[in-house]
Amino acid sequence: MFLSVFGAVAPAAALGKGALQRRVNRTAYLSQDLDVQVPGSAELNLTLGGGRSAPSTVWTIADLELDIGLARSHEIGVDLQYGRVSPDGAFSFLDHAWLSFKHLAFAAHGRRFAFAAGAQHGPRIAAVPGAEGVGYQALGVISATTERWQLLATAGAAIEPRELDTGRRPLMGIAGAELSLACNPDWALVQGWVMAVSGDGMQWSATTDLEASLSPMWTLRAGAIVGRSATAWTWGGHIGAALFVSVDGHRF
Repeated sequence: MFLSVFGAVAPAAALGKGALQRRVNRTAYLSQDLDVQVPGSAELNLTLGGGRSAPSTVWTIADLELDIGLARSHEIGVDLQYGRVSPDGAFSFLDHAWLSFKHLAFAAHGRRFAFAAGAQHGPRIAAVPGAEGVGYQALGVISATTERWQLLATAGAAIEPRELDTGRRPLMGIAGAELSLACNPDWALVQGWVMAVSGDGMQWSATTDLEASLSPMWTLRAGAIVGRSATAWTWGGHIGAALFVSVDGHRF
């Protein structure tokens, strides 16, 4: 499942220049899915994106996610985001690194319907310039699936690493949803939404993606994003790929 289900490529530019110096793209790293990797397997997601934030800010971004199966119903993940917000920005990390633990707590299924619930949580390690220390993020996730449709919903909160200029440790509330339609066994249309609320106000973003399964090991995707913060509208596009590997060379 695509990393930006809930807007992980929402650009930092949407926060405005002042906020950008302290916290960038704080809608990133929302719950991806409940597809927990089995022990000995891994999933690597790479997303490249770009766009514009009114009136004249251009952003580029590279988003990396690695998930590794630890035990039945458990996996560990690492999320990193790197890019640039122009015209006066340099390439740097655009969000703090998230080292997360995902646990599938409950799953039930029938002939045509399945339901699952779980959690994803872990430390947010300071990576954005102007911050230090470690924060924490915790999310609850539920999933409902039929033969063609899947609905994901997530909610939680994050406390950020300490800001060097203010000494604050910002707190953020997060909520999001994703609706997926399997057009056929190899193609899917995915619509995602996210909202984040903090002391800087509320921001939201929406993504639309088309995913293509090329083989049991490769999935490609492309899509568009639009978002709004307290200061600006943002829009852009992204492309990405997911690679699935396991100890025996087959996707489970």
